[in-house]
Amino acid sequence: MRRLVYFVLVLVVTAVLAPTIHAAPAATIYVSNTNDSGAGSLRGQIAAAAPGDTIQFDASLSGQTITLTSGEIIIDKNLTIDGSTLASPVTISGNNSSRIFYLSSSAVSMTSLRLINGNGAGSSACDGGAIYLSGSATLTVDRSEFDNNHASCNGGAIYLFVNSGLTLTNNTFTNNSSLYAGGAVRVANTPSVTVRGNTFVGNTSNEGGALWLSATTLVENNTFFNNNGRVTIYTYETLTLTNNTFVGNDGVTVRNSVAYLHMRNNIIGSCVVAGGTISTNINNWIVDGSCSPAYSGDPHLMALADNGGPTQTAALQPDSPAIDLGISAYCPATDQRGVARHDGDGNGVATCDLGAYETGTMQCSISQGNNYTFANQSNVSLYVNTSSDLGCLYVEELPVNHPNATGVTNGQHLQTGKYWRIEGFQSDGVTLANTFNVNLTLPYASADSTTRVCKWLEGSGAGYGWDCDDAGATHTTYSAAVSVTRSGLVSLSEWAVGQNVGPTAVSLQSLSTNSSTAVLPIILALILLAVGTGTVIVRRRS
Repeated sequence: MRRLVYFVLVLVVTAVLAPTIHAAPAATIYVSNTNDSGAGSLRGQIAAAAPGDTIQFDASLSGQTITLTSGEIIIDKNLTIDGSTLASPVTISGNNSSRIFYLSSSAVSMTSLRLINGNGAGSSACDGGAIYLSGSATLTVDRSEFDNNHASCNGGAIYLFVNSGLTLTNNTFTNNSSLYAGGAVRVANTPSVTVRGNTFVGNTSNEGGALWLSATTLVENNTFFNNNGRVTIYTYETLTLTNNTFVGNDGVTVRNSVAYLHMRNNIIGSCVVAGGTISTNINNWIVDGSCSPAYSGDPHLMALADNGGPTQTAALQPDSPAIDLGISAYCPATDQRGVARHDGDGNGVATCDLGAYETGTMQCSISQGNNYTFANQSNVSLYVNTSSDLGCLYVEELPVNHPNATGVTNGQHLQTGKYWRIEGFQSDGVTLANTFNVNLTLPYASADSTTRVCKWLEGSGAGYGWDCDDAGATHTTYSAAVSVTRSGLVSLSEWAVGQNVGPTAVSLQSLSTNSSTAVLPIILALILLAVGTGTVIVRRRS
């Protein structure tokens, strides 16, 4: 009897502990070549992976292209495909002959991939040019690109069907197309979809140039530009639009008797109700005045550009009437770039700007002897010593490396992820036509003969590259080992200041002094577009 009890206890303990003892942890598997199939290929590694594994890419595949020659890759297990470790995204091409991925009842996450030339064509595969989701499959895509994918039916880049789920963040959809619905994305009978921080450019379909939605969908902080398909977004169910920017004629259509549209703080080109109801219509700017908006007319948008963040955006011009019009209760915490929303025009009212882009600060009524204090840099101010026609200063902090910041100089990382744009305007918002001289003063500890104050010459009419005024030269002075000043320069000046700084140094690192003898560079890039005959000084506040 005692042996029987012992035997039963062993069986129970083994049964309880067996899953813990034998469960294999999720693995990371690396793609090592660009082959269509076989050992080390993307297709081969996906087939070999266990549910829950992560697929990554060997560093040698940075910027390389994997071209599919034997059809789409089927994913029927939970996987993460992560290209974020590469310096440049890996490209996966459907070779204009097949779809790229088919997801079947799986949860898949994709990051930092570039999917191009996918082709959903033919009677059995006419939906979803790059990705098709079926059954209960769910897909999360972040910081990826979809370019030139085509579906001969629906969903030029992505097609969802039945109970699939989709989350899209920080992606770019460019020149994707479908014949019927959803030039970029077509959603059919899906519980919920989130589209946040994406840019849709030049996508085309008969209905819904960018998105065709039959789902409860949140679309927030996105930019839509030049999409074609009667209108940019078609919705058949419940759609919530918050702080999106539709450039030009891009707009939204509500079409279905049970469709509901909630829209708040958007800039939209046009709006059509062909069935259904606009349930919420708060502080929207609709260019053509359709759908009874709070505001209409020209919102004064800049061209689509890299304004920082993972996707391109259409910035508001400094004189845009859409600045500071958002209802704070609905403002997302950040804009499409990840920049914090704030009081856009400096009037003390806690609101955000309309659309996906949050501007910098316009400080008007600048007069002789006034200071502008930089946000998040309380020890630095911009001093304006002029009584000319300068009425406003527009100051914007861009959360991106300056385009002229490269690599490392003297052990210091120069790609610092931040620089400022400063522009002068007349009191009526018109850009000043001429330039004024600028003096740049920055706090700097232990300034000596190794210190340089450099100016980027391109665009100034003086040549190309960096002009670094060495110690003791005409335009460089030091003040009691506290600051460095370079004077006598005019418009479009991009500046770099630092110890042993070389001709690639730009962007803001920090603007605080350092008591150590091994001083870190204090690096700043300013694009100055201003006018008059006065002087601008950036200096440390006492």
